[in-house]
Amino acid sequence: MDKKDALKMLGVRENAGEEEIKKRYHILLKKYKSLQAEDSENMPDAINMNKLSEAYALLMGFEPTKQGSGPDSTKLSQTEKKIENFFYYYKFHVLFGILALVVVSYIIYSIVSRVEPDVRVAIVGDFNQFAQKEIESHLREEFKEFKEVNVQIITLSEKGNTPQDHNMSMKAFTELAVGGNDVLIMDQVNFEKYSKDGVFLSLDTLIGQLGDGLTEKTYALLAKSDKEPHIYGIDVSGQPILKNLNLKGKAMIIGMRDSAPHYDNGVKVLKLFVKKSW
Repeated sequence: MDKKDALKMLGVRENAGEEEIKKRYHILLKKYKSLQAEDSENMPDAINMNKLSEAYALLMGFEPTKQGSGPDSTKLSQTEKKIENFFYYYKFHVLFGILALVVVSYIIYSIVSRVEPDVRVAIVGDFNQFAQKEIESHLREEFKEFKEVNVQIITLSEKGNTPQDHNMSMKAFTELAVGGNDVLIMDQVNFEKYSKDGVFLSLDTLIGQLGDGLTEKTYALLAKSDKEPHIYGIDVSGQPILKNLNLKGKAMIIGMRDSAPHYDNGVKVLKLFVKKSW
């Protein structure tokens, strides 16, 4: 078969591009399969599968595949076509899946490879990301025994409808799952979401140590495993430290991670944030 015959077989122009050839080939391929499904005994020569594949390979510049007569060669040919069709129709799905895998892998690697700090604080919600270094510096100044402090600020927009919002939501989920955090600060929307999932530690026994006048600022609710409400968070929105540290958000609720690895240091930070004055 020469190029002229191949063009006639696919019904495309001499100057047709790869996309046009692919589209035309898949149209004829579907037509062939449709006739094949009807068990047609008189398949027209214009839709001969072997010739169609040969014409397509010639116009695309592929090495012509030698067709064997045994069942193995037939199966191999069908498998190659299935793979080609899959990547043609689902190439963007595959690329997005690979990208998502890379993002998740990077997040997990960055979490597990970082230096073990004396305390970890995760701030999740519609907050200002640029306050991270300032908070870390302030905590090191306040607690001289802390050699290393880790603060993660994950900004989640209330709308959450952009690819960046999706990535940040994925980061928040991963951070809370494997980040080993001690103290959590969230806006009200995220606090209610994660506290019901059992992310927070009950503060019932700590309230007495945190000072008077906190009753109206506490958040008590039922987590999934609770039979009665427990206090999981304290509203610290009006605290001077948050204004001084440029941490801006509509509502700020602080709590402890249920599996805090540095529990004692986490309690120190918690007490610091709920103080009335500095």
